[in-house]
Amino acid sequence: MKKIVLFSFFILLSCCKRKEIKLTQNKTYRDSTLLILNFDANTKRNVLDEEKAELILNKHFKKKGFLIESELNFETFNPELKENLGKKAIDFLEIKPLNNSATIVKYYNCEPFENGNCVQPHYSIIANKMKGYEIINEDFLPNNFTIDSVKNEKGKPYIYGYYFECANKKKLKSYRIAVK
Repeated sequence: MKKIVLFSFFILLSCCKRKEIKLTQNKTYRDSTLLILNFDANTKRNVLDEEKAELILNKHFKKKGFLIESELNFETFNPELKENLGKKAIDFLEIKPLNNSATIVKYYNCEPFENGNCVQPHYSIIANKMKGYEIINEDFLPNNFTIDSVKNEKGKPYIYGYYFECANKKKLKSYRIAVK
């Protein structure tokens, strides 16, 4: 009888410890700093909307020979044609403003019409420069990094996100990144 009571006590303790660890992991961020805003910024307010950001993104990648997924017809597109072979397509997703001079743009850079949970988004910065909007710092984060949110704290932009292991569908380390 003593063995059963002791065994039950140890099981209860081990269950409680796991809950404490989970709560601690969800609240822990690793701090980091990313130096990407080193350009001559336009002093005018950043009024970049999603439509304009998509145009800038598409123009930037079209110059580099990428296909634009929104311009392709799913029913008639043939990836086996010589002009399409091995090409990747850009598919705009969303923007997240950093401050008055820069905006993060999130997009897919993959085979045309590719989908699945292992197709991870890419991130670039659209800068509000003196001569107009321009993409700088293309793919400034690794492909296995996902941005949760962008927040301004005490006047400084921070990116909150985490590394994601696609094969096991597992969230790895969480980060709070100061952008300078």
